[in-house]
Amino acid sequence: MILIVLDRIKFKLFVVLLCHMRSSFSLSLLYHAYVYLEFLILACTIYILALAILILIHNQQFRIDAMLKQPNCPFVLFVGTRKLVKRREFEEYIRHKLVI
Repeated sequence: MILIVLDRIKFKLFVVLLCHMRSSFSLSLLYHAYVYLEFLILACTIYILALAILILIHNQQFRIDAMLKQPNCPFVLFVGTRKLVKRREFEEYIRHKLVI
């Protein structure tokens, strides 16, 4: 969805550049402007995807932390105030769950 919107924006900006620059600049300048525009679109896409991935990771971290706070959780071991996760039991729990 985001990529479709970015492609539409890129096309509209290219048409505006073409109409504006055709009268006063050479086509090589138009090409360089288009390449720069491609670079900007790519940078924006990477930035948006990185933010989306960070949000997903952040949400998963809170879900797992909420699971670990449940009383009598079978894969948590408390050592003083530290909370340790028993890896084998946790992997077994994850293997049997469809949705966390």
